[in-house]
Amino acid sequence: MTKREKMSRAQRRSAQQQSKQSRRLIGILAGVVVAAFFVYILWHIFGSPTLSAEDVPDPVLGLAAAPIEIVEYGDFGSPTCRGWHNAGVMAQVQESRVFWFQLPSG
Repeated sequence: MTKREKMSRAQRRSAQQQSKQSRRLIGILAGVVVAAFFVYILWHIFGSPTLSAEDVPDPVLGLAAAPIEIVEYGDFGSPTCRGWHNAGVMAQVQESRVFWFQLPSG
């Protein structure tokens, strides 16, 4: 008797199901790898360009010829910075030029 003939019907069914699951898993993994490859390629083709500090204009409010220049380092999440903004300080310094920069965290 051959090996196949010795296997019971339940054993053959179990072996077929395992083989089918293995093929399905290999197909899913191959699909994920192909999708990741395309995402990688598209990211490098259409991804956001890198900008240097010289490429980005200064975040400035006010006229260039203002007699007073204020440099502010702030954080949008800071309650103190929010309070400064809500207090209307910008309305009080209309004759100035304000440079705003994100406060370095850490």
